[in-house]
Amino acid sequence: MISRKIQTRAGFSLMESLLVLTIITLVMIAFQIIPSRDLHHYLEVNFFFSHLKSQLIFGQEKAMTRLEPIRVSFHKDLNQIYFAAQSHLYPYQILDLPADLELASNFEFIFTPTGRTNAFKTVIFNDLTMQEAYYLKFQLGSGRFVLSQ
Repeated sequence: MISRKIQTRAGFSLMESLLVLTIITLVMIAFQIIPSRDLHHYLEVNFFFSHLKSQLIFGQEKAMTRLEPIRVSFHKDLNQIYFAAQSHLYPYQILDLPADLELASNFEFIFTPTGRTNAFKTVIFNDLTMQEAYYLKFQLGSGRFVLSQ
Protein backbone atom coordinates (compact mmCIF):
# COMPACT_ATOMS: atom_id res chain seq x y z
CA MET A 1 0.00 0.00 0.00
CA ILE A 2 2.90 2.35 0.71
CA SER A 3 4.43 1.66 -2.67
CA ARG A 4 1.08 2.47 -4.35
CA LYS A 5 0.98 5.92 -2.69
CA ILE A 6 4.54 6.64 -3.78
CA GLN A 7 3.74 5.66 -7.35
CA THR A 8 0.63 7.82 -7.36
CA ARG A 9 2.47 10.81 -5.99
CA ALA A 10 5.39 10.24 -8.35
CA GLY A 11 2.98 9.87 -11.29
CA PHE A 12 1.08 12.99 -10.31
CA SER A 13 4.32 14.90 -9.93
CA LEU A 14 5.43 13.76 -13.35
CA MET A 15 2.10 14.88 -14.86
CA GLU A 16 2.42 18.28 -13.17
CA SER A 17 5.94 18.68 -14.50
CA LEU A 18 4.84 17.80 -18.02
CA LEU A 19 1.95 20.24 -17.83
CA VAL A 20 4.19 23.07 -16.62
CA LEU A 21 6.78 22.34 -19.33
CA THR A 22 4.06 22.29 -21.98
CA ILE A 23 2.71 25.66 -20.85
CA ILE A 24 6.20 27.20 -20.80
CA THR A 25 6.91 25.82 -24.27
CA LEU A 26 3.66 27.22 -25.68
CA VAL A 27 4.36 30.66 -24.18
CA MET A 28 7.87 30.68 -25.65
CA ILE A 29 6.54 29.69 -29.07
CA ALA A 30 3.89 32.41 -28.90
CA PHE A 31 6.53 35.07 -28.20
CA GLN A 32 8.51 33.93 -31.23
CA ILE A 33 5.51 33.86 -33.56
CA ILE A 34 4.02 37.22 -32.59
CA PRO A 35 6.67 39.88 -33.33
CA SER A 36 6.58 43.05 -31.32
CA ARG A 37 6.00 46.43 -32.92
CA ASP A 38 9.48 47.57 -31.91
CA LEU A 39 11.08 44.63 -33.69
CA HIS A 40 9.01 45.27 -36.83
CA HIS A 41 9.95 48.97 -36.79
CA TYR A 42 13.63 48.18 -36.20
CA LEU A 43 13.72 45.74 -39.13
CA GLU A 44 11.83 48.12 -41.43
CA VAL A 45 14.20 51.03 -40.70
CA ASN A 46 17.32 48.85 -41.05
CA PHE A 47 16.05 47.46 -44.35
CA PHE A 48 15.33 50.96 -45.64
CA PHE A 49 18.80 52.28 -44.79
CA SER A 50 20.44 49.18 -46.24
CA HIS A 51 18.47 49.69 -49.46
CA LEU A 52 19.35 53.41 -49.51
CA LYS A 53 23.07 52.68 -49.14
CA SER A 54 22.99 50.12 -51.94
CA GLN A 55 21.10 52.53 -54.21
CA LEU A 56 23.63 55.30 -53.53
CA ILE A 57 26.52 52.98 -54.37
CA PHE A 58 24.66 51.75 -57.46
CA GLY A 59 24.03 55.35 -58.60
CA GLN A 60 27.68 56.22 -58.13
CA GLU A 61 28.81 53.16 -60.09
CA LYS A 62 26.24 53.87 -62.79
CA ALA A 63 27.60 57.41 -63.18
CA MET A 64 31.15 56.08 -63.49
CA THR A 65 30.42 53.24 -65.91
CA ARG A 66 28.09 55.15 -68.21
CA LEU A 67 30.05 58.41 -67.87
CA GLU A 68 26.75 60.14 -67.23
CA PRO A 69 25.88 62.26 -64.17
CA ILE A 70 23.31 60.74 -61.80
CA ARG A 71 21.05 63.08 -59.84
CA VAL A 72 19.97 62.10 -56.31
CA SER A 73 17.12 64.13 -54.80
CA PHE A 74 15.80 63.98 -51.25
CA HIS A 75 12.23 65.36 -51.19
CA LYS A 76 10.96 66.31 -47.75
CA ASP A 77 7.38 67.03 -48.85
CA LEU A 78 6.96 63.70 -50.64
CA ASN A 79 9.07 61.71 -48.17
CA GLN A 80 10.85 60.13 -51.14
CA ILE A 81 14.30 59.86 -52.64
CA TYR A 82 14.72 60.00 -56.43
CA PHE A 83 17.59 58.59 -58.46
CA ALA A 84 17.74 59.74 -62.08
CA ALA A 85 20.19 60.20 -64.91
CA GLN A 86 20.71 63.93 -65.31
CA SER A 87 19.76 63.78 -68.99
CA HIS A 88 16.43 62.04 -68.24
CA LEU A 89 13.32 63.64 -66.90
CA TYR A 90 12.03 60.60 -65.02
CA PRO A 91 13.83 58.78 -62.22
CA TYR A 92 14.96 55.19 -62.62
CA GLN A 93 14.46 54.53 -58.90
CA ILE A 94 12.15 56.06 -56.28
CA LEU A 95 12.62 55.13 -52.63
CA ASP A 96 9.69 55.74 -50.32
CA LEU A 97 10.61 56.32 -46.70
CA PRO A 98 8.87 54.16 -44.11
CA ALA A 99 5.86 55.80 -42.48
CA ASP A 100 7.73 56.42 -39.23
CA LEU A 101 10.69 58.18 -40.88
CA GLU A 102 10.69 61.70 -42.27
CA LEU A 103 13.26 63.89 -43.95
CA ALA A 104 14.25 67.07 -42.14
CA SER A 105 15.04 69.02 -45.33
CA ASN A 106 15.37 68.83 -49.10
CA PHE A 107 18.71 68.11 -50.72
CA GLU A 108 19.92 67.36 -54.23
CA PHE A 109 23.34 66.43 -55.53
CA ILE A 110 24.91 64.84 -58.56
CA PHE A 111 27.28 61.91 -58.84
CA THR A 112 29.69 63.04 -61.55
CA PRO A 113 31.21 60.59 -64.07
CA THR A 114 34.30 60.46 -61.84
CA GLY A 115 32.15 59.13 -58.95
CA ARG A 116 32.45 62.31 -56.91
CA THR A 117 29.61 64.51 -55.67
CA ASN A 118 29.05 68.14 -56.60
CA ALA A 119 27.59 69.09 -53.20
CA PHE A 120 27.81 67.99 -49.61
CA LYS A 121 25.40 68.12 -46.71
CA THR A 122 24.17 66.06 -43.79
CA VAL A 123 20.74 64.65 -44.53
CA ILE A 124 18.72 64.12 -41.35
CA PHE A 125 16.07 61.43 -41.03
CA ASN A 126 13.79 61.77 -38.01
CA ASP A 127 12.44 58.56 -36.52
CA LEU A 128 9.02 59.49 -35.15
CA THR A 129 8.49 56.22 -33.29
CA MET A 130 11.78 55.99 -31.42
CA GLN A 131 12.33 59.77 -31.19
CA GLU A 132 15.80 59.42 -32.74
CA ALA A 133 17.60 60.94 -35.68
CA TYR A 134 19.76 59.29 -38.35
CA TYR A 135 22.44 61.32 -40.13
CA LEU A 136 23.57 60.61 -43.67
CA LYS A 137 26.75 62.66 -44.18
CA PHE A 138 28.07 63.23 -47.68
CA GLN A 139 31.71 64.24 -47.97
CA LEU A 140 32.61 67.00 -50.38
CA GLY A 141 34.12 65.83 -53.59
CA SER A 142 34.94 62.28 -52.56
CA GLY A 143 31.57 60.66 -53.24
CA ARG A 144 31.66 58.92 -49.90
CA PHE A 145 28.93 58.90 -47.31
CA VAL A 146 28.51 57.79 -43.72
CA LEU A 147 25.29 56.82 -41.95
CA SER A 148 25.17 57.34 -38.19
CA GLN A 149 22.55 57.50 -35.50
